[in-house]
Amino acid sequence: MNNQEIATLLTEGLENKGSWGYGFRRIGVKPNNLPDFPYTFTALGYKDQEGQMYLGMRINVDQNSPLELHKWTIGMDIKSTWTEMLGKLYQQHIESNNSTHKQQQASWRSGSVFGS
Repeated sequence: MNNQEIATLLTEGLENKGSWGYGFRRIGVKPNNLPDFPYTFTALGYKDQEGQMYLGMRINVDQNSPLELHKWTIGMDIKSTWTEMLGKLYQQHIESNNSTHKQQQASWRSGSVFGS
């Protein structure tokens, strides 16, 4: 898909001046450089109430999956922007897991895992 085809797909349902929210369609994105990563990514379009368009990317982990929004400008290379957004979401996920893992280790060492 080229830039225009992606833009048309992701902004479907947001064409009218008064419409806002998420576009009707999503695109699944699988990064080639993360073949063993267990989660998928979803690209989407979003328009706020003032009419500003955003390109969105979500990492599909659970109900509270993080969302990255990037202001959508005319002429933006969507696939390059996806790459940046994927990198940020992946890094957030790794940092979040490391933080959770460290908290679990600290709880284990303190004995609070089993209570007192």
